[in-house]
Amino acid sequence: MPEQQSAAAGLVGHVVAGHRIDAVLGEGGMGVVYRATHLRLHRPVALKVLPPPLAADQDYRRRFEREAAIAASLEHPNVIPIYDAGHANGLLYLSMRFVDGEDLGALLRREGPLSGELVCAVLGPVADALDAVHEAGLVHRDVKPGNVLIARTVRPNGHRQVYLCDFGIAKNPTSGGPDLTSAGQYIGTLQYSSPEQIEGRWLDGRSDQYGLACLVYRALTGQVPYPRDDTSAVIYAHLAGSPPRPTELRPDLPPAVDGVVARAAAKHPDHRFPTCSAFVAALRAALAPAPRPRPRPAPVPQGPPPAPVPRPGRSLPPTLPLPSPSPPDRPTRPAEPDEASRVPAAETVAVQEAEPPARLAPAPPSDVRAERIEADRSITVTWTPGSAAQVEYKVSRRTPDGRWQVVGRTAANSIVDGAVAPDAAIPVYGVVARLGTEVSDLVESVAQPAAAPPAPVGIPPVRNLTATAAGPLLFEWPAGVTEAMVVVRADRAPESPADPAATAWKITNMRYQLDGGLRLPPSVPRPCHVAVASCERAGTTLVVAPAFDASAHAVVPR
Repeated sequence: MPEQQSAAAGLVGHVVAGHRIDAVLGEGGMGVVYRATHLRLHRPVALKVLPPPLAADQDYRRRFEREAAIAASLEHPNVIPIYDAGHANGLLYLSMRFVDGEDLGALLRREGPLSGELVCAVLGPVADALDAVHEAGLVHRDVKPGNVLIARTVRPNGHRQVYLCDFGIAKNPTSGGPDLTSAGQYIGTLQYSSPEQIEGRWLDGRSDQYGLACLVYRALTGQVPYPRDDTSAVIYAHLAGSPPRPTELRPDLPPAVDGVVARAAAKHPDHRFPTCSAFVAALRAALAPAPRPRPRPAPVPQGPPPAPVPRPGRSLPPTLPLPSPSPPDRPTRPAEPDEASRVPAAETVAVQEAEPPARLAPAPPSDVRAERIEADRSITVTWTPGSAAQVEYKVSRRTPDGRWQVVGRTAANSIVDGAVAPDAAIPVYGVVARLGTEVSDLVESVAQPAAAPPAPVGIPPVRNLTATAAGPLLFEWPAGVTEAMVVVRADRAPESPADPAATAWKITNMRYQLDGGLRLPPSVPRPCHVAVASCERAGTTLVVAPAFDASAHAVVPR
């Protein structure tokens, strides 16, 4: 470590690509960050210099500059602006905004566990920034406290500016692969790494959400989710351990926080939230205090009750005790009163009980439907109420062995079932209406036929896809389209870009033209089926064509 520190300090005072290096800000496994001055613009910057072995790899250097250009194109208030990137004097460098402040790690070391309100105030902007990174086709891959910068200056709203920095564009030089953000490469901090990242599988933005969930746990409790002494034990915990539960260390937190963090840190990406912002929004709702019941008004003090006014006439004797109930087929004679309580027949009082009104069962629901939500692959069950009465609905799921398993109860006319595997068929659901002790007939859901994928509308399709085992994928980019979705499935041709059993990732026309073709990462087994769909931008939203062109399918041989 002293040798590394002296080597890092050796650049202080030197000029690298027009930047005068003034001091060392920090040092990690993937490079050194300096405070520097841009000599031409006369402004302070943070200059990251990557290890020399990376600069010697021309293929890596070319891809590093390309990924840095994409990151520099991001325009988001919480993404650290990147000014320049390149290769000079045998070094790879990245110039970005200098933030006068501290990182989240320093704040946690000084303050310890943070309040839920402060956690949301700091990590809410980070979630927004991550979503912007994912929209641009990048995966950060190293969400941790040291990569969250907090400025010292307090803004008018009382909070400090928060930045997400240090994108995952610096990989281990010993790892191969055609792309800096492709599968089969591990980069990141183990305590905040997703299971798919540890196993070297293909990554998307949901992997960063897992890291954000670990970061939320750390900020709320002051500890990492899986504090183990052995590295292999940490890896096993990420792959198969129980989800972290913040309330075990912070019993003052609402129990709902555990469920939100557990979903964001689910082992399977399909079980997580659709976006990082959705995760933080759910966390903020779970941390919100429960509404306090409105106090009932105090009763108005009343005076003493008025004395009973005597009425003329004779008073009746005490009521006789009721007989014990007996079976209807054995009528009984009323018990004879004793001599003291006997009254003349003319003075007896007949008492007749009023029969309770008959209670009718509530009207059963109708048109019960079960459909899968594409965003998170959960199933939404809906129905039409049988009447306008306020009733409770109980929803059950039929198991493969024919039993009914309760999903939940609700007063609304829909419920979400997230306990069915994303790739499983939609089961049959049963819904009953309940009013007091009365229950309606059970109504089963109607199987929804699979809708044929609509033809691409408004987006020119990718055409003439060809593929070989050793060579790249080649296809015809349609005019005006700059992005496309590559979908791979091992067993058969992908049904659509949203095929739940397929692996998909986004590419850009710029990357395709620079590389001369798209190569599948080594982690994709062969043979496999490949299809490509066109994409287009609608503001900040990426719209994917709902189907493939007939010529945009190919088989990659072994």
